Amino acid sequence: MNYDLLLTAMMASHLRGVLRSGRATPFAPPPRFDGYHLVFECAPHSFKSKFRRAPIITVDDWVQYELTCGLTDATLWRPLAGEEYHLYGFAGYGSKAIICRYKNGDAAAFVPKSIPNSAEQTWTYRYTENHLVSYDVPGDAYHDNTADFGAILEEIASFAEEIGFPWFAERYREARAILTGDRPCDPDLPLPHMSEVGKRLLNAANVADLFGCMGSWNDSPPYYAREKGRTEDYERLSDSLFSELRMAVLYAANHP
Repeated sequence: MNYDLLLTAMMASHLRGVLRSGRATPFAPPPRFDGYHLVFECAPHSFKSKFRRAPIITVDDWVQYELTCGLTDATLWRPLAGEEYHLYGFAGYGSKAIICRYKNGDAAAFVPKSIPNSAEQTWTYRYTENHLVSYDVPGDAYHDNTADFGAILEEIASFAEEIGFPWFAERYREARAILTGDRPCDPDLPLPHMSEVGKRLLNAANVADLFGCMGSWNDSPPYYAREKGRTEDYERLSDSLFSELRMAVLYAANHP
């Protein structure tokens, strides 16, 4: 899974958990984010300007800032249609945002952008705040897709074997086993505020998201599928998996 999506989903879940519990517990990113940088660019809203602190470079400082500004709700947003798995290898591809709502009725979207730091061989994740009016706030169109996600994982695993890619089949079945509880979730992916169903969905999505560039499900498999006359099957299964991945991440981050 793209790191910016994983981080954004974890941040949304954390922010929702802090709101539910009333306690600003520390955010614990997984080890894979060691050395990476965060920057939050907060828009100078009229009602927020008196609270503004700069720079905000940690999730904990950002959470405290949002609570001070009267945060009442936070959700992860992603479109459920209109994106293509073929382009998923580009860093930061795919629309995503954390939607924040406030006591005074205002709303804002924190939109991430991945910026490479060539000298340090790390990344900076810059979250820019965009003001939203009420009718611009996206709806909460998500549900528990465990059954559908598991079904497409098994189908695409069988297809991967049929076109000669057992490694992909193994990964897809590993993801399905996480969904069913036959394999444990990743202990290095701390998700203290997420439901058990959400943890399994996000962990499974993290394992099964094999779209990308060289060496990915987008690389050699479509050419082998074409050689076997299975292009339509490849495209149908890939599109279905991409849709279920998006739904799984949305539900995991936003429930409860």
